[in-house]
Amino acid sequence: MNTSSCVAMILAGGRGERLGALTRYYPKPIIYFGGNHRIIDFTLNNCNHSEIDTVGILSQHLSSDLQDYIYGVYDYTPEHSDVYVLPPRNIKYSYHGTADAVYKNIEFIERLGAESVLVLSGNHIYNMDYTKLIAFHREKGADVTLASTPVPVNETSRSRGIHAGEDGRVYGFDEKPIRPVVLLASIGVCVFKWSTLKRYLLADSASVLTRHDFSRDILPKMLGTGKSIYTYLFDGYWRDVGTVSSLWQANMDLIDDPSLCQFQDEESSGTSGAPSFIASPADVSQSILSSGCTVFGRVERSVLSDSVNVGMGSEVVNSVVMPGAYIGNHVKIYNAVIGTNAVVMDNTVIGTDLGTGFFLDQCVCSNGISLVAPWLYIREGKSFKSGSHICKEQLLEYEGNGVGMPKAPDMRYIGGYSSFSHTDRVLKHTRSMAQL
Repeated sequence: MNTSSCVAMILAGGRGERLGALTRYYPKPIIYFGGNHRIIDFTLNNCNHSEIDTVGILSQHLSSDLQDYIYGVYDYTPEHSDVYVLPPRNIKYSYHGTADAVYKNIEFIERLGAESVLVLSGNHIYNMDYTKLIAFHREKGADVTLASTPVPVNETSRSRGIHAGEDGRVYGFDEKPIRPVVLLASIGVCVFKWSTLKRYLLADSASVLTRHDFSRDILPKMLGTGKSIYTYLFDGYWRDVGTVSSLWQANMDLIDDPSLCQFQDEESSGTSGAPSFIASPADVSQSILSSGCTVFGRVERSVLSDSVNVGMGSEVVNSVVMPGAYIGNHVKIYNAVIGTNAVVMDNTVIGTDLGTGFFLDQCVCSNGISLVAPWLYIREGKSFKSGSHICKEQLLEYEGNGVGMPKAPDMRYIGGYSSFSHTDRVLKHTRSMAQL
């Protein structure tokens, strides 16, 4: 099917505060997932597979980092591709909502002469052929078509509920209902007739009684004024990874069934590198290891990104470890997300019923999942309860006298030629982060 008259606009600008310390260093769409992929890779791959050539990425938080990733790793350039990172032009034109972000790029869409606009999120893990959605949208002659998926009743409070008839026509919404009453929820994939959407964006921009949001303002107003809204049922795997718990769970889902998140083509952002080294005392089971990992301990039902080191006698269970993390000797990590280039020194315990509860944070670390901030250095012998949000500010407050200078890891327990240079790089950065 010809999708040349459809442009995709990917919403990738939020701060992502529910991901805690992870988004202090990275914009949410380029947080690592499943080893060496990034979250936004899935949406971009869907666009590529669906032959949607023109993509605008609406970025605000740490937009330069996202731009470096898109134009660097993907080898996209504004001169030689139709993928554009579109941050606000200046502070005056900052994005103040999802609808406002698209409104402030009306000229970009108009120049393309698009008939349809596909509005997507850069924070979801799923594989989808958008051509089927667009064909359904055009067949119905809809003003907007929302992709939806069946969800368990106990999860509908996290998503926008949709009430629709047997023909797919939408007749009502529930905005993240407190008491779940629906089994169909929006997955944040919408295709609009551009001429209709443009009118509503212009009206929304002139209103003072609006949050400039698609789900809370634009869509209800379209429904209230009789516009034709349909829902398209998507029956594949989909997960919003906007929280620490959901990010962790999606990685666990990937361990159970790697095909859930397999790219439809082999071209991805994943990088190739040195093979991982698994020492004879090591025990690795039901896990995903990326390139350059060094394992001397036990790794069970975990995802290790590039160049992760797991020391002698250590255990990493039901956890996600992002690139460059150093885990010392006799460390115990359970049900946790370990940030990029974090250093966890010997005899540390994370994720048990014992240890300090000082770092407990139900707002960020729900369901007992713990988080260690990127670039953080944790001195040896510490113990943290399940559900801890371990980041620099809390660690400084807890220890009182500062993080301190890192002690060099015992290089006898780091195998592989690449680990020496990588560990030196980690220590260089953690020393700089530790200075007060």
